[in-house]
Amino acid sequence: MYARRHYKPYQAKEASDRALVDLYKSVRKDHIAWGFAMIYAYLRYQGHVFCKKRGHRLYRQAQLSLHKKPQKARIRREFRDLLPPNFINEGWAVDFLSEVIIEPTQQWVRIINIVDECSRKDLWVEAHEHIKAVKLTEILDKLY
Repeated sequence: MYARRHYKPYQAKEASDRALVDLYKSVRKDHIAWGFAMIYAYLRYQGHVFCKKRGHRLYRQAQLSLHKKPQKARIRREFRDLLPPNFINEGWAVDFLSEVIIEPTQQWVRIINIVDECSRKDLWVEAHEHIKAVKLTEILDKLY
């Protein structure tokens, strides 16, 4: 027949929990940078025997956790409405489009479209297989 367990009364559990929390706090005073794992290993080495789950629960309840995530500073931005241009050539809008030509080769075509923001007039439309930065600067130089 198995031996019957004799559970500690509630007051005894509370007293032993308080004693363990006091041990945690005394170790934390001496070793500020130690977290739960180091304190637990240190106390076990000193001869204090207790369950790891119970120890971690009491460690959290005592709020001894080291690593609290710092809050990032929020950037406050003041948004203003964009002002429409008053004169021609004051602002241009550049748009890139990609299309697939349906053929057996399935060729891609890139289209660049430049529009004047004031008059809403197309300044330039051009299609190529690839539009690289050199080609874009050439087109902008022609327009300017």
